[in-house]
Amino acid sequence: LEHQTIEELARIVEPSVATTTESEVVTGQVPLTPTQRWFFEQNLTEPHHWNLSSLVEVQRRVSPVVWETLMWQLLRHHDGLRLRYVCEDGEWRQYIANPADVSDFFNHVDLSALDQTAQHSLIEALAEELQSSLRLAGGPLIRVAYFDSGADKPARLLFVIHHLLIDIVSWRILMEDLQTALEQVGRGEPIRLPTKTTSFKDWSEQLTAYARSEALREERAYWLSQPSQFAALPVDFPDGVNTEGSAQVISTSLEVEETQTLLHEFPKAYRVQVNEVLLAAL
Repeated sequence: LEHQTIEELARIVEPSVATTTESEVVTGQVPLTPTQRWFFEQNLTEPHHWNLSSLVEVQRRVSPVVWETLMWQLLRHHDGLRLRYVCEDGEWRQYIANPADVSDFFNHVDLSALDQTAQHSLIEALAEELQSSLRLAGGPLIRVAYFDSGADKPARLLFVIHHLLIDIVSWRILMEDLQTALEQVGRGEPIRLPTKTTSFKDWSEQLTAYARSEALREERAYWLSQPSQFAALPVDFPDGVNTEGSAQVISTSLEVEETQTLLHEFPKAYRVQVNEVLLAAL
């Protein structure tokens, strides 16, 4: 903040040492991250069935064998997709499995003999079956199904991945890598995915070390002295269920004049951001 221009910053910057990344397959024990610890502390009834899924329409005709090869490449490249969990003496631990120890995660389903209604019904049924088939210990925690709808119809790829392995941001990375690999195969080239960045294992180990550092220990007293109880947000139905199944979406829109007020008048008058105004209105 003291150096407000690029010219000023250029005078004080120092060259950084290039970070080396682990290009090889990473396996072995990995410390749980704080979010993962939070997940296991919930003691959910079905911790296996807590996943994200995506059904992708595929226009390009590629054989199921090629799709399976692509998926294995992704599984080998992204070590986090091979995470496993074991509970010993009431404590959960995680490790990254060797690719050779992963099996039964890719399914090929031929729907070409069924009409469109029957295809949709079977996809829905199999999707539900796959989502309930994930297992924290033995795995797999990722399931992929290739639905072949016939020569004149687009195929579909269903991804089911446990939330411990992936989040909404990670989906984009996974899909980009899949697209890259698919284009390389289409050009007859060997599959070469982008260079790996810092591994999840290394990130988690560094995070754990930082959490135990003296710098953070010095802050401990301050945070423990802060009020731990906060007033609950008001709700319409205090005794109502709080589940994904009871969630609803309410949509509205603003007129042009209201939009102009939101974007230009509110920020100037109250020194707030647009998202803060929307949150206050909600």
